[in-house]
Amino acid sequence: MNRTEKLIEKYLHFSGERTYLDLINFHHEVDLEKVKFKPGSYEYVCLEYIRQKLQKGIGYSLQHNNALDIVIEDTRKDIEHGYDQSKDETKKKRLRHKKPVKPKKKDNSDELGKLVDHGEELPDGNSDRYWGREGVDLVFRPNDEAVRKGDKVPSTYKYADVRFLENFYGLNAFEFGNWLSQQDRINYLSGLGLALFDLHKLFDFSPRQIGLKGKLSVAFGARGRGKALAHFEPSAFVINLTRYSRPEKLEKRKSGFKRVSLILQDGGVGSFAHEYAHALDYYAGTYLEKADDWQISGGRSTDTDMRYPSLKKPKIQALMDNLMNKIIWKSKNIPSDYYKRLNRKGTKEYFLRRNEMWARAFEVYIHYKLERKKQKNVFLNKSKYPERYYLTFSEMNRLKKDFDALISEFKKHL
Repeated sequence: MNRTEKLIEKYLHFSGERTYLDLINFHHEVDLEKVKFKPGSYEYVCLEYIRQKLQKGIGYSLQHNNALDIVIEDTRKDIEHGYDQSKDETKKKRLRHKKPVKPKKKDNSDELGKLVDHGEELPDGNSDRYWGREGVDLVFRPNDEAVRKGDKVPSTYKYADVRFLENFYGLNAFEFGNWLSQQDRINYLSGLGLALFDLHKLFDFSPRQIGLKGKLSVAFGARGRGKALAHFEPSAFVINLTRYSRPEKLEKRKSGFKRVSLILQDGGVGSFAHEYAHALDYYAGTYLEKADDWQISGGRSTDTDMRYPSLKKPKIQALMDNLMNKIIWKSKNIPSDYYKRLNRKGTKEYFLRRNEMWARAFEVYIHYKLERKKQKNVFLNKSKYPERYYLTFSEMNRLKKDFDALISEFKKHL
């Protein structure tokens, strides 16, 4: 029995109580196998059917306290026929919740599609003048040193245009939350457009390499999770940046209050570099090789053991192991000054996870490179925690060559 057949059998016998982790691990297995086949082939059709069903299950599990009682009623014939979304919507759902819920109006919130802004599109160029004329305050402008200092942005670069950014960077999709105004949407979009511009220049990636071979999507205020300012969803390969907090009631607002000023005060602005680090981590651990927790950093593990790079490992894993060793250790049996600061009594387990140490180190790497070029971009990177949770520039100076080597290796695979 080949690998595809084993996955089909696994799906057909997947009924029972399942968690979010069960679903996401199975989803990754299917995704890894599917990329081996051409669209339209028997294997591709079967695996895509299973992948789509699992993705819906992942969405349901997030909405219903992580657990699902799954009943698989599909037959092999259904799978071979291929995923038919209209059939799934008109017949009884095969992934059922433990508690019946009242029928609701169709909601595609867990299916990331090509969702674009409503309203008039930006004309070619002159975007600042256009939005100024329409009464929209544009926060993220390429030459406003309060938010950005960097290479000159050419007039042909439409940094606030959905379709332009999607095509230029090879992104899969954008998604906007229901609670974003037109003004919010254009501001978050312009901030992202300038962040992506600086990121691809900083790494010397081609624009389409930034989109991770068309897999990366970005959502604004659409997939909020608890108090998180931003998060990365590996199941949909989407970075979500949360919206700013609800403004004070009208009677409490100060004279001259502008809602747009809240964009820089809280929410996901400044978190993109951190979440992009998670995307790179998952991309390597999922598509370049099978890694623990699908992340080459070591995932949510707080294990500090030295991981010795060897010729038997793929080069990208060896480079990550070497980097993580140096972040955690000064020398054999002597923790680094950074890890000593980090591991003080009372530090939450979250800050000691390998994938989070990697992402915060990546933030500092971005900041370090921007500083060396006398540049900045507050949408791309802005510290969110006390200083002790981050590497210092002096510590990053010691790690720079290791970071450069890892990023160069990423570039070869994108």
